[in-house]
Order: sequence, then C-alpha cells, then structure tokens
Amino acid sequence: MSILMKKPVAVSNIRAKRAKPGLAAQHLTGIKLVSQMCKGSLRGGTIGSTTVSLHPGALVAGDFEADIGTAGSVGLLIQISFPCMIFGPGPYSVTYKGGTDAIMAPQLDYFSRVFKPFVSKFGIDFEIELVRRGFYPRGGGLVRVRTNPVTSLSAITVEERGDIVRIDVYAFCSGAVPENVPKRMSDSAVALLKKNLDQLFMIDYHIHLSKETQQTAFGDGTAIMICAQSSTGCILAGSSIGEKGKKAENVGEEAANHLLKDISYGGCTDEYLQDQIIIFMALAEGNSKVKVGPISEHTSTSIHYTGMLTGAKFTVTPTQIEKEHTFWLECSGIGFKRNN
Repeated sequence: MSILMKKPVAVSNIRAKRAKPGLAAQHLTGIKLVSQMCKGSLRGGTIGSTTVSLHPGALVAGDFEADIGTAGSVGLLIQISFPCMIFGPGPYSVTYKGGTDAIMAPQLDYFSRVFKPFVSKFGIDFEIELVRRGFYPRGGGLVRVRTNPVTSLSAITVEERGDIVRIDVYAFCSGAVPENVPKRMSDSAVALLKKNLDQLFMIDYHIHLSKETQQTAFGDGTAIMICAQSSTGCILAGSSIGEKGKKAENVGEEAANHLLKDISYGGCTDEYLQDQIIIFMALAEGNSKVKVGPISEHTSTSIHYTGMLTGAKFTVTPTQIEKEHTFWLECSGIGFKRNN
C-alpha cells in the first residue's frame, strides 16, 4: 500500500507478541522484493528487526527473483508483491523460492484453486506455475507468477453462497513418504465430510491423489487440500500438512474440520480468503459487498491499516440471517488507477 499510494511508511513492534519477535526470513525477503520493484529506500532490513521503514520510488516492471533461503512461505511473498505487480507499468515475471506447503499459511495450490477464481471478479488475471514443491525444513520450492497490468479494479458483490455441490480432495506425498499416505488422508477426510454434509447437500466428490517425483518436489512431504464449490460459484478450502509423528488419518480429518467450520458459518469465503481480498476491495472503483463468516484478527488488522493508508471506508455488520454466523463486509473503494 505504501508503494501504490506513494507514501513513506515506518512500522515498529513487528510481530512483538510472537515467541521470536521481528522479521522472519520470508517477511524480509518479501519487503526486499517490493523495495526492488519500486527502487525504494529500505531501512531495518534484517532478520529479527522489529522496526522497518520504506521510502518508495516509482514501480518498474520486468523479471524478479525472491529466494527465502528457508522453508518460509512462498504464498506470503506472493501476497506481499501481488498488488504491486498488477498495478505496475508493465508485465511481471517473478520467481519465488522457498516453502510451498507449510503450516500456518495457505498452501501454494490455494492461490490457483481459490484465490485466482475469486480475484477474477475484480478484473484480475494472472498465471501461476508450480515448478517444484518445497517443505520444512529445507524449502527448495520453486514458483513463477506472471502478471499483466490492470488500469483499475471493478467493485464486486458476492452475497449468496448457495448449496455446496462439489468437493475436490487433493492429496499428495513426495520423497520417502509411503505412497499410501495420500489415500489414507483422503479417505479419512471424505468420511468426515460425508458424515456432516451429505444430509444437507447433494455433493459430487472428486478425489485427486498423487506421488510427486524428484523433479516436482524437493525432499519429503505430504499435504491435503479440500475445495468445496457452491451452486453460486463460491469456493472454500481447508487444508493440512503432514508432520513427523502425525497419523495420515489425523491430517485428513484436520483439513476436513477446517473446511466444515467455514461451511457451517454460511459465508462466501473461507478464513484465508477473507483477509486477502481487503486490499482489492479498497482499491476497486465503487462499492463492494461480500458475505463472510466471523471476522478474523487478520481481517480486522488489514481493514484498519488498509483504510488508514488508502482512505477507503469499510463497514462490518451482522447479516442477521437465520442459522448463519455471517457478516456483510462492505467497502467504498477509492477507484485507484494505474498512472505509470
């Protein structure tokens, strides 16, 4: 936001409440990437720094590379740099290196299966190529994202989720992880989903199991993502990562429970997507309105600082729809236009 608004920004007390305060490798890599994109002046750019400031310059398009050097989340880097890429002066091709499937962050596949279809409503299109997966602790994942610039974003209205009509289960493993693990994760997830959903909806289930090769994954890893599509085209997802000592069945059930929770609320987005769309609602031209589940802390924080930097006005009000725990997330966007 600092770069797009051409406003210098200083941030202090970064991640102050975390066990390890300050910038982690993925945060620092993301900040350095956008600083390079705008030829900005960056201070406090070190791992562990609790203060950082950026004096942005003008955005430049082209090819960039961002290497976390650890299994830090590539998805976080995409979130940091993506707004700059779509409003830059020309096409971008960015190569990201790090962890593609990590805990406490959306899996890389989330961006192609959930994020991309939703932001297309704003008029955004992009290509994302997963070249190689990377896992904790070594990382080694490789992802490329290509964008063409947009002039402005359209406001959106997403008010009805409708019924859940399709569920896709994607489960994979790589390296030394036994080949039966994806099926075990999937079977446990589907059993839990059917137990909770089949009396409510008529659902088509589609199962996608895979064993990654040395060319498509670096190291040992396993994960599952479950995408639920509604009759109105909404897509919600739940996911989980396999860890040493964690039964495959528990991994599958964890992903299913994440999805079931968001479905039960009745909103048109899941928890991850809810906070990711704030910046685009703020920049869009006109009034946007989305029905969402309970407002997360990440969303509240994003609303506060996005409004502060852009001047966009957000409101959150209960829908008061029976049997739902939903809210109207509304924004009067600033109609930001690319001017370079």
